Amino acid sequence: MIGTGYVQLSAEGLAAGDGMYGMSPSQLDRYRRAVASDRSGPGLEQVVAGIGQHGIGVSGRDVLKTAPRGYPADHPRIGLLRYKGVVAWHQWPVEPWLETTAARERVAGFLRTTRPLSEWLEEHVGAPAGHETR
Repeated sequence: MIGTGYVQLSAEGLAAGDGMYGMSPSQLDRYRRAVASDRSGPGLEQVVAGIGQHGIGVSGRDVLKTAPRGYPADHPRIGLLRYKGVVAWHQWPVEPWLETTAARERVAGFLRTTRPLSEWLEEHVGAPAGHETR
């Protein structure tokens, strides 16, 4: 599987992320073709909405200000098409529960909730050219 979770513990608290922070040019091309497609694009919209219902944000990295070259500005998924990376992210502030097993449970719950994003990205974007998954 390509997607791996990211966990950060800092003075600000505990954070977790999942998705593809950065994509190679070939991955970005596959991502945009999949988002634009009426067969696979609505699935990503559903994944993002489902994750959002759990209070977890999904956002883009290096978001273009306009439509990417070759895509109409009025495309129904133009917001997703403008992303150069897509990640789910949640941060919890420093609180006493961070010293308990609740921290592990929250991160595990985050990763379970965001798994559909990783699965969509693995199916439609895959690894960078020249990198095979096992």
